[in-house]
Amino acid sequence: MIRMGRGLSLYLELMRALAALAVLLGHMRLYADPDIPAILGNHHQEAVAFFFVLSGFVIRFVTVEREASWRSYVAARAARLYSVVPLAILVTLVCDAATLALAPQILADRYYFDGPGDLPDVLSSMIFANELWLSHVVLGSNIPFWSLGFEVCYYIFFGLALYLDGRARWLALAAWALICGPKIILYLPLWMLGVGAYELLYRYRLLSGRRTVGMILFGGSALAYLILKYGLFAGAEYGIFHVRDGDQMLRTWTYFHGIGLCAAMNIVGFALLFGKRAALLQWCRRPIKWLSGASFTLYLMHLPVLFLLMAIVPDGGQGIAGLLIIFAGTIGIVLLLAELGERRKHVYAAALGAILPRARRRAAG
Repeated sequence: MIRMGRGLSLYLELMRALAALAVLLGHMRLYADPDIPAILGNHHQEAVAFFFVLSGFVIRFVTVEREASWRSYVAARAARLYSVVPLAILVTLVCDAATLALAPQILADRYYFDGPGDLPDVLSSMIFANELWLSHVVLGSNIPFWSLGFEVCYYIFFGLALYLDGRARWLALAAWALICGPKIILYLPLWMLGVGAYELLYRYRLLSGRRTVGMILFGGSALAYLILKYGLFAGAEYGIFHVRDGDQMLRTWTYFHGIGLCAAMNIVGFALLFGKRAALLQWCRRPIKWLSGASFTLYLMHLPVLFLLMAIVPDGGQGIAGLLIIFAGTIGIVLLLAELGERRKHVYAAALGAILPRARRRAAG
């Protein structure tokens, strides 16, 4: 087995930050100003599919190189999640209350908004039960929470498959399937594309040194994305969490797995081309890592902050000046919030390491 190069590691961090930014821009186009160019603001759902593939890739990486025991695996996942999620819930409740007081129509116009988050919504979000079976629980205005209901289930699936063996593994996986339900199972292959990409590169080394293949995959990933989004599936509306009729579910599943395949091709292609070099990324190493260190916070907290700023800025932020204020304000507030949570995850990991004494200190990642 060979290790992931620094160039690829930085690239993944850059793509994580850009994907979170794509979600923010998509929501600004949806809720603040539909005149934002689609080339900038119409990739938010695809960005979440990229997050799933990236998550699978990174989880496989850390279980190979850092987290040899289930204790270190649990400590790392819990530190990552609970350094952000409780703060995100609090921010959502506070921002929604303020937005309702200042400009209630902003939230009333949202099709999914059923009122401020209540205790069952908070508990569901805290334990990531919001997407089990056919449920779709939204905490107030914060619809991005839905993806954690999928992703945490995939963390659990992979942990059970990796750290258990024999009959216990199969019984645990069967129980997992019964608890999670068909919707989450349906998109497990999307997450596993990331695992497969890692295995292809670093466990089996099937493509080691093949730069021509890397060029084809890296360039082909962009071309395939354009064909899927603007050709084969142009004009269609998709949502992983939506439960629709069979034909629409099949089209949605096909589309997002196609996007996931593009993401896997992109990662593998970059690794073959630049995985150990990427001089430009190395030169930008500090800002990339700093921005990536707030990407989870940006993804999970931007929307309630965005709505609150729309309520504060005159005319809801219409016009270029207003949009720039809302965009910069959302980014600035989120970066401050990241200092309270996401950038302190090592503290949470240390605390969990004390609870699980044999967990490796490297669980902070």
